[in-house]
Amino acid sequence: MRKFISVVALLSVALFTASPAQAQPRRIVNSNGDFSWFIRITSGDGAAGFVRGPNPTPIGTGSAHLSTGTQGDQSAEFRNTAFHGQRLANLRDLSYSTFVLSNNGQQFPYLILHVDTNGDLVAEDLLFFEPPFQSPGNGGPTCADPSQPDTLLTTWQTWEATLDNCWYGLDAATFAPSFAGPGIATQPLSDYVALNPNARIVNPSGLGGIRLLVGFALAADRFVSYVDNFTLQFGIYSRIFDFEL
Repeated sequence: MRKFISVVALLSVALFTASPAQAQPRRIVNSNGDFSWFIRITSGDGAAGFVRGPNPTPIGTGSAHLSTGTQGDQSAEFRNTAFHGQRLANLRDLSYSTFVLSNNGQQFPYLILHVDTNGDLVAEDLLFFEPPFQSPGNGGPTCADPSQPDTLLTTWQTWEATLDNCWYGLDAATFAPSFAGPGIATQPLSDYVALNPNARIVNPSGLGGIRLLVGFALAADRFVSYVDNFTLQFGIYSRIFDFEL
């Protein structure tokens, strides 16, 4: 009996002392604007929305669909406006899952962060995370996260995009390289934070400073993908976004 009471007491303490980050509340996103996720399509016949499957999805039964239609040089995007002002140095977790039906032989759904480095609340840099550039030989020599899989079509895969993982940057005004580079020149995001310790996410012209997208490649490219299980943590603020029909 004493042992049982002790176990119950320990469990009670654990439950009441768990941090918001440990709880990782799940948020169901199933319409445009839910939890500050907004759809943006620049392709004339592109598509973005909420669908059932492809089964089995990482969580729930649905996902977010992204397609550029016949204009691979344009985009289909989900953008989040809720993280304006968050410091990159406080990033603790960022991951998402993808299922790719068709691409150009390389591109998977990728991330762009709009980042202010000097405190003027205007983005100086665009930071890119691309799943194919996360291992030595495909990404930079310091990209060595064993949890990152090789890219596969028609398979759900989860990508870690934290400070330890590899990114590159472009100047937000000129699109000239501003940090590392794509392909074998990517570097850990922590290198960027070391150079820009006050870097913050900002929303450009009311649009979300966190972008999850396909496209902006060649016009003839065709991108059809699905994303789900988007996890984001700054400090103790943590959320799992579950895209559903």
